[in-house]
Amino acid sequence: MLLLSLVSCAQKPQASSTADQLKSRQHLDQAIEAVRQGRVGQAQQLLDLAISADPSNADAFNNKGNVLMASGKYQLAIAEYSSAIKLQGNRSSYVFNRGYAFLLAGDYREALKDLNRVVEVEPMNVKALAFRGQVRANLSDYEGAIADFDRVVALAPGNGEAYANRGVIKAQLGRNAAAKDDFSKAEVVFRKAGDRASLAKLLTARSALNGAKKS
Repeated sequence: MLLLSLVSCAQKPQASSTADQLKSRQHLDQAIEAVRQGRVGQAQQLLDLAISADPSNADAFNNKGNVLMASGKYQLAIAEYSSAIKLQGNRSSYVFNRGYAFLLAGDYREALKDLNRVVEVEPMNVKALAFRGQVRANLSDYEGAIADFDRVVALAPGNGEAYANRGVIKAQLGRNAAAKDDFSKAEVVFRKAGDRASLAKLLTARSALNGAKKS
């Protein structure tokens, strides 16, 4: 996968002046406000200005990645997150964002690498654990996925999606009683939250499980 590089190997980034850093920060703040108001196109232009003013502004690259993610441009978002990580590799939020982008782009192995990094430094990061569970399931590491969803529901008992995903995996492994139990827990959460879309998917999965048991 081609990742954009902030500078060529032969060049070193020049330090931005205080005035340029301030200008970059102002553009970034304006971009964040534009996103809040739904003006995504303007936000991206402001982020480009922020990066142009100060190419060392990792937050600008990260936020541009967020804007691109919202538009479904996952590969472009990955490039922006990679630039942010290159500047500040110790920021787990940047690594998390790129891992999620890799997940949505279907690049599960790269997603796993990033999410592993996040969980290593933030072992109670519920979102990272949940996404890693999805990634592991897509890589056919079903036991690893179940272990991640176990940790999610231990940390966040109200996470219906984790119960549902764990139930689907258990059903695939033939653990029908355990799957049924997870589906029931997920149903309680979804009904309480009024999440009709998730509830509909859950009921479909449970119907498929019941059909498999009868056959």
